[in-house]
Amino acid sequence: MDAGEAQRTDGSADVMAQGLASVLGPVVRDFDARVEGALKSQSLLTGSIDRLTKELDKLLEDTPIPMVAQHAAKLSGVRKRVASLMSTLRVIQGRIANMDRMLNARDASTPPLPPRASASASPSPSPPPGSSDAGSSEIQESAS
Repeated sequence: MDAGEAQRTDGSADVMAQGLASVLGPVVRDFDARVEGALKSQSLLTGSIDRLTKELDKLLEDTPIPMVAQHAAKLSGVRKRVASLMSTLRVIQGRIANMDRMLNARDASTPPLPPRASASASPSPSPPPGSSDAGSSEIQESAS
């Protein structure tokens, strides 16, 4: 390899390096800024947790134990009642779903009912005089 080829290889390597740097540089700087932001956030969070832990320790030292135990027992009772209510609601929801499924199955297997005659419809023609259906048609009309 002569000196001219070495310069061309070095020159093309430099161009390639500059191209990669120009493409990857902004991405690396962006990630670096985000990492710094995450580190600051973690630092603030750690400080807040430490401060709250100290305040909680102080509060627990100042609070009488029977009072804390009494409130804990109340909270436990409320939790049990809520769990019981949730269980009851699940059972009710299951029953409603079963009823809905049964109604849908029944509706699918039952043919639709014929439309009902409305009260404003014209009365049916009366049977010829002397027929025995005259009394029964009056009963049917008064029933509807």
